[in-house]
Amino acid sequence: MEVQNTALGVKLAWKMCKEPQKLWCRWKAPPRGWTKLNFDGASKGNLGESGIGAIIRDEHGNILHGLFGGIRVATNNEAEIRALEAGLHLCIRQGLSRIIIEGDSQIIIDGISRLSFHNWKLNKWVPMIKENIRIIEIFEIGHVYREGNRVADYLANLGVGGNDDSVYFCEASAAEDIKGQCLKDCQRYPR
Repeated sequence: MEVQNTALGVKLAWKMCKEPQKLWCRWKAPPRGWTKLNFDGASKGNLGESGIGAIIRDEHGNILHGLFGGIRVATNNEAEIRALEAGLHLCIRQGLSRIIIEGDSQIIIDGISRLSFHNWKLNKWVPMIKENIRIIEIFEIGHVYREGNRVADYLANLGVGGNDDSVYFCEASAAEDIKGQCLKDCQRYPR
């Protein structure tokens, strides 16, 4: 539809608005020979009881290793970066390299990519993360929407309210609810 305002000599083109298309999101397996570390932090209140979660899976979506635990009182961003650090430690302890790292916090992904945060409180974690990344050698880091990070989110929420000890697991020792979350994670969800 076109409308012409002859007094101003302006011609406007109006487009019929369509309903926006949904963006479908899901967890995607890493390429052959790589593993994927998904991490997430949870905070009940943006300074409150917090938890961390991280899971490492192979190219077939199989659980290799994972963890969840409480970190007492923290902000959302502190919980996120502590989850990343715990996940990197787990990768190192298991001797993994060629890792794709994904998280749903754009602030953390951007800060780690440039090894500096605008929030000075988060910068204290940079040396530890930098050292972990140096040990791993080959890695990629990227953002994933929350819908593609469901298992890590589930684990972080399991950790909220727990003590400072983390619970570690592998596929054989993973609880059925965690395995079920992994199956759901591979399904498509609207964003």
